[in-house]
Amino acid sequence: LIILTFGSFIFRAQLYNYPKLFYNYNKKPVDSEFYKTEYVNPNNNVITNKKNIIYIFLESMETSFASYEEGGLLKENHIPNLTKLALENKCFNGNTNKLNGITQTDGTSWTIAGILSKISGLPYNMQQPANFDNLVTYLPNAVMLTDILHSNKYNQVFAFGSEKSFGAMDLLLETHGDVEVHDINWYKNKGYINKEYHNGFWGFEDKYLYEFAKKDLLELSTKEEPFFYGIDTIDTHFQEGFICSECQENHPNQRFFDVLECADRQIGQFINWLKQQSFYDNTLIVISGDHLFMSTTLNLFEDEYENNIRIVDEVEEKHRTKESKRKVYCCFINSKNTNIYHNYNSFDIYATILDELDVPLQNNKAGFGVNLNSNNQSINEKYSFKFVNEKTMEKNIQYMALEQN
Repeated sequence: LIILTFGSFIFRAQLYNYPKLFYNYNKKPVDSEFYKTEYVNPNNNVITNKKNIIYIFLESMETSFASYEEGGLLKENHIPNLTKLALENKCFNGNTNKLNGITQTDGTSWTIAGILSKISGLPYNMQQPANFDNLVTYLPNAVMLTDILHSNKYNQVFAFGSEKSFGAMDLLLETHGDVEVHDINWYKNKGYINKEYHNGFWGFEDKYLYEFAKKDLLELSTKEEPFFYGIDTIDTHFQEGFICSECQENHPNQRFFDVLECADRQIGQFINWLKQQSFYDNTLIVISGDHLFMSTTLNLFEDEYENNIRIVDEVEEKHRTKESKRKVYCCFINSKNTNIYHNYNSFDIYATILDELDVPLQNNKAGFGVNLNSNNQSINEKYSFKFVNEKTMEKNIQYMALEQN
């Protein structure tokens, strides 16, 4: 029983990804044809459509939390507001009228990796052990979204309720585009929150983060330059999330569903507030999970889905044998009037945001991502799921070149 429980913990928390990183560290790097063919480091970075951007990263948010009928994996829809937003706007579901989301690939399955992949089109595949003490920056030679925005005079702020050093988020954001990071210590120093406050979870809860975000955004909107504003929520973090004062007790046997529904209400209220602001119409809003929920104790889904694997249909069989049925939530609001169906991953978010800003893209690509507003195939659509993981995560000289200071 102990062995089975420990094995379940490793699988559900996806700890099997970490040995891959350490194994890669000791391997000789290859000269990767996949990187030469599929990776594009943007070089024409002039933004001709200077929309504001708000990117909301929702901790561990999946399409799976919706009902079967709406494209999820549960009998009841626990994210009705997010479902409505995605279906009324864009989640690259074509004409299916069901939620579509991000297929999680290796090197994107925890917070810093999930955010990195969506703003750079690259996985987290650092060729050193996961020790940030001697790390000066992430991938200094990779051109990221925040670099491009910085070169186009955007004011950039990223807000979250924990400390910015968690996962070295400060290194990623402050060394790529000089993003101003508002973390728990920043808000305490500014008097937004009592200096002694800590909710015992990660810092302060999302209900405060959304209120602080409103103040930040109103200030940014008074400036002449366009803005990028990032938000990273935390209440829905595994193992069972954080019950705040806004949560209702509707699920006594599964408190995480109460946390989910609370998070869903809060994002719905925040988007409604945004709609009332003068800057709304000129603002691209992207909402996505940072990664899949990493439960180690909860059986959220039916047994047939618990292994997170499905056999694909015959049409796709020639390209892939197994892939995740669970998808990371994604929604584009105030986006271009296209909603093409794609099987996509985190890398594609980067290229698609650049297209929304009318940044010229080489073959509709940036990083490993493809512009989802185009008919170009994503790497998920061109190759097998297994092949994508193998080739993006192998130790290679191309990725190492992006790491060199």
